[in-house]
Amino acid sequence: MVRSVGARWAREVRFRLWFVVTVITSVSWGFGIRAEAEGGYANRSFPAWVTGNISSYDETIQQAAYSAFAKLSPVTGIKYGASLTGDLANVTVEAVRLRVGSLRRYGVTLGKFTIPPGLRISNVSFVRVILVYRDFGNVSVYSSSLPGQVFASSLAGIRVYNGDSLGTATPLPALTAIALDNPIKVIIPPNSQPSYCVEYFGNGTVLATYASVTNASTSTYACFSRTLGDNYFALVGFPSSGKKSSLWKIIVGTVVGVFGFILVLSLFILCCRRQLRKRKIAKMQSQVDRGETLQPTVVGYNRAPVATHSRTRPVLERDYV
Repeated sequence: MVRSVGARWAREVRFRLWFVVTVITSVSWGFGIRAEAEGGYANRSFPAWVTGNISSYDETIQQAAYSAFAKLSPVTGIKYGASLTGDLANVTVEAVRLRVGSLRRYGVTLGKFTIPPGLRISNVSFVRVILVYRDFGNVSVYSSSLPGQVFASSLAGIRVYNGDSLGTATPLPALTAIALDNPIKVIIPPNSQPSYCVEYFGNGTVLATYASVTNASTSTYACFSRTLGDNYFALVGFPSSGKKSSLWKIIVGTVVGVFGFILVLSLFILCCRRQLRKRKIAKMQSQVDRGETLQPTVVGYNRAPVATHSRTRPVLERDYV
């Protein structure tokens, strides 16, 4: 009896421990879904989904900037604007011509970009460079590429070109510049609450990093990078509250579904154990019924089964007296 009670108590303890572990795992998994939806993309790369002809846009913007320089006889260090037409009419373009040494010693602020001193331009063999800034506004170039995220700002970037040949009609390749000391800062005012800063590269990938608040009163955020070349920057975040609440419904429904599955599985295991126990008891009863049958005999006033004399008779103490 004591052994039966102890075994039953041990089974109940194991079942409770299993239930507690299952609940903790399910809750953690539910929070993991929320974390993945809200904060699981930092410092991860994703494939970039291009929605516009980015190479054609770059060539058009470069030619417009060079045409503006050629018409105005620009002064080194002065910023100039360029106008575009057609699908790129809403794109903001600014350009500045700088000496390579001055750019490396002093840096420059152009559009949303703050380039610190210490910028090194690779494979440069000329005296001047032209920095062409572009802000695409509402022009679609990329999709957000991050699951569940939409753009919270416009797309912006800077290209660095050879500044010694202003009269060229051939599109020039963009140069690669590296910030050796402090990173390049891109200050972006968002249209809505952002979650990440995304950096698009020319090789078809996008890198997500956390958006840093630069001014809480004006709600401006900053992206940081060590390179300038074929990259673009933007902010992404959750869509409107209606879609965000739908995400919560999906998460809650998933967690409830997991609990339901665990409950059904527990009931199934319990029923299986009960059936196995019934079969075991039935087997034991069957074995008892197939054993030796005792002959009924009248004992006193009652009739009861009694073993025959063929059994080993007990040795009584008086046999030894």
